Amino acid sequence: DWFGLREGTVQRTGVLTDTSFSFTVGLPIFALSSGVLVQAYSVLPIRRLGVAVSATSINLDPQPTIGS
Repeated sequence: DWFGLREGTVQRTGVLTDTSFSFTVGLPIFALSSGVLVQAYSVLPIRRLGVAVSATSINLDPQPTIGS
């Protein structure tokens, strides 16, 4: 399982929770082209996935890729 999801499933909206996350509440979450999730970035391309609603949860609201 990856982030509590079965292989072959994709969650695009709603709240995604994983106890391994350690995010700052209220800040946006970005995905690097490598797939790594970050809250601060210095490289492009990057995609905003949503906002941290707790240290271990993201409210997913994907946006278009920046810098592709």
